[in-house]
Amino acid sequence: MTLPLLVGVLGSRIVSKVAATIGYGNRELDLYPTSSIEPICDAGMLPVGVATADSVSGLDWCDLVSALVVPHDARGRAGGSSVADDDRHPGLPIVIGALARHLPVLAVGSGERLLTAALAHHDPSRDSAAEQRSRGPDHDDGPDLTELLGASGDRHLPLLVGATKVPAGMRVAVSGPDGSVYAVAADSGPRGPALSVRWDPGSLPLGDRAREGPFRWLRDHASGPRPPEEPVRRELLSVREEVQ
Repeated sequence: MTLPLLVGVLGSRIVSKVAATIGYGNRELDLYPTSSIEPICDAGMLPVGVATADSVSGLDWCDLVSALVVPHDARGRAGGSSVADDDRHPGLPIVIGALARHLPVLAVGSGERLLTAALAHHDPSRDSAAEQRSRGPDHDDGPDLTELLGASGDRHLPLLVGATKVPAGMRVAVSGPDGSVYAVAADSGPRGPALSVRWDPGSLPLGDRAREGPFRWLRDHASGPRPPEEPVRRELLSVREEVQ
């Protein structure tokens, strides 16, 4: 029997005061969007919630999962701070840890900001010579993902975030009919694999390729947990020191 791949989903921490206001009692909660959970299951994988409240434990989860999803508008613990506070977001070390292990990371909507902050954290001087050679000078080249993601060039998709800027270290993976950027990607090396889609796949109907495609991409790149090697281990230790 083949066990399903485990996919971590970054959670949103709801502080106890807010939880009590909405009828869940005076306790803190972690929330995970069904718009990410259901497509993971549809792709034959198993979602696992990764809490942002304890980043050290979140880093430990990266040893067990095969991929990570950063949902739209994931919120940290401090007063419900959103991913707009990317440099201080408690989930940032978890995304950094996943990338350092070369786990595929899928960001949805504003989750791209947290992914971008994690990519910017990477120190190229820690890479081995082989990694530097394989990465090359840029990330401009890579496969067109339009067909896989179901976002054909003549299709207008409802976007969650602004559709023009391409983060440093990433490339345009899918363009819209008006020249807008629908998805960006980093394909290999210490900056990937990573994919950010700017629409909400989970809001689309079952069978829609734009719903299923991003999670097929995740499944195709997730071959199992990757134990950290040496320079990766050193980077993870530096992340843990910052968290603690």
